[in-house]
Amino acid sequence: MDRRSFLKTAGAAVASLTTLGCAGASRSSKRPSTAGKPNIIFIMADDMGYADLSCYGATKIKTPNMDALAAEGIRFTDAHSPSAVCTPTRYGVLTGRYCWRSRLKTGALGGYSPALIDTQRMTVASLLKQHGYATACIGKWHLGLGNDKRTDYNKPLVPGPNALGFDYFFGIPASLDMTPYCYIENDRVVAKPTLTIDTSDNGSPGRTKIKRDPYSIIEIYGHYPNGNLRGIKADIWDGGHREPFVARWPGKIPAGATSDELVCLTDLIATCAAIVGAELPDDAGEDSCNILPALLARKPRKPAREAIVHHSLSGMYKSQGRSRTNR
Repeated sequence: MDRRSFLKTAGAAVASLTTLGCAGASRSSKRPSTAGKPNIIFIMADDMGYADLSCYGATKIKTPNMDALAAEGIRFTDAHSPSAVCTPTRYGVLTGRYCWRSRLKTGALGGYSPALIDTQRMTVASLLKQHGYATACIGKWHLGLGNDKRTDYNKPLVPGPNALGFDYFFGIPASLDMTPYCYIENDRVVAKPTLTIDTSDNGSPGRTKIKRDPYSIIEIYGHYPNGNLRGIKADIWDGGHREPFVARWPGKIPAGATSDELVCLTDLIATCAAIVGAELPDDAGEDSCNILPALLARKPRKPAREAIVHHSLSGMYKSQGRSRTNR
């Protein structure tokens, strides 16, 4: 199986810890030869039950990739993890020791726990590395990072997977429901700048004098989802198409900024083109305008757009300019 096929399979299986031992891959000339030795792939899901796989009796869900693996190999019926929770099992997998031999006698580690495995202890990864393998771990770690009493994610996360025999690591510190919510590549947090935009596709259908969902919010709760705008969802009035539009881009958009620039949701593609330094072809984004200066809270030299053409559910059209508001 080539690398791309493996990643597709691992993604389909939702692997939370993937240990790769690749014979001959990126091997240093000083490493022993791995000729005749297999690549080793260990995929461990999180919280998967004995009967979650259709090859083990599941009838409500299908697991064709795992079924194919079983059909082409062997399926054990009396296999067990060394613990009923995450951290102790992961410790056992990598070290071949029960976790109660370590400092962790009960429970599991958190996202800010220090490293559990002694860097002098042999792991599966360090063993294979000694025998010429290139090694990688991808997914949930949950074995602690660093030596501080509380892990400092502003510093290199040493010791971590790289100190335990893995040439490469990419994943999350602990479980998905544990802070901090971040990705780690090797010994550092991956700090990818992110632009987040939150908006809506149309106005609310909420209306008065109707006591059935989804229209009852005004009559029952006294909440006016479209404010004092005239109209509701599907209408040509502002209540049908004036939307919240909130954006966050740390280091780029100043906190607490507001803008009265006229914008339309069709402006996304032209704005993304401006962000990545691309020019749209003539037959793309015909009704899109670059609103990046307004998004960055800069006062544009001229408005990005003079008007928007709206249309209602019934096919009624209206042009709305910058200073006009229909209420």
